[in-house]
Amino acid sequence: MRKHQHTEAPARPARAATMYLRQRVGGHDSGEIANGFGLASYTSASASIRRFEAKIAQDGDLEQTVKLLILDLTLLPSERILCR
Repeated sequence: MRKHQHTEAPARPARAATMYLRQRVGGHDSGEIANGFGLASYTSASASIRRFEAKIAQDGDLEQTVKLLILDLTLLPSERILCR
């Protein structure tokens, strides 16, 4: 009989990015994020956010993209026009 091996779920970068931004920009805690994404516990959201933070640290292009997203999400609508 074969033993079942644990396989990691397929990467979902947009989902992880959204969780990260909800925490970073929205100020939501891991429990709120987990509930919003239908996760069983806050630890699942925390782990996803930590993995995404590690990817940001390793990928300069991703880091720049995330910085631009944060800037865009935190500017007032009138300020966004000036930045484009």
